Amino acid sequence: MDASAAEGDTDDDLVLSDPKEASDEGTGTRASASAGSSTQTFSNDLRVAQDSVYSVVAGAIAKKIRAGARPTLTSIGAKSVEKTVLALTQTRKYLRDDNIDISFRPEFMHLTMDGEQRSALRFHVLRKDL
Repeated sequence: MDASAAEGDTDDDLVLSDPKEASDEGTGTRASASAGSSTQTFSNDLRVAQDSVYSVVAGAIAKKIRAGARPTLTSIGAKSVEKTVLALTQTRKYLRDDNIDISFRPEFMHLTMDGEQRSALRFHVLRKDL
C-alpha cells in the first residue's frame, strides 16, 4: 500500500499496526487513557505500532491535515515512537507542495490496556501554513 492509498482511507479510528490491516475497518481495540485526574476514551487517534509502515502513517496524517483536522498519534514503546517520528518527517515532505508544514507537541500519558497500566507518548500534530 502506498501513501496515496492511505490518503483515501475514510475511517477516523484507523489503526496502523499491520500494513495488511491498514484499511477502513479500524480493527484495533480502544484504550482508555488518563491524563491527570480525568479518564477519557480517544476514538479519533491514529495509533502507531512498532510494525507500522511509516509512509502509510504519513499519508493518513497528511490527509487529516489537508482536511483541517488536528490529528493525534499514540505510541507505546520505543520502536513505535521511532515509527511515529519517521512518519511525521515524511508527512512534512508530503505536504511541502501544498505549502503546509507541521509541528507537534508530545504528551506523556497512562493507558489501561487489558487491566494493565502502560505509559505512552501522544503526539498532537499542528498545521502551519507557509
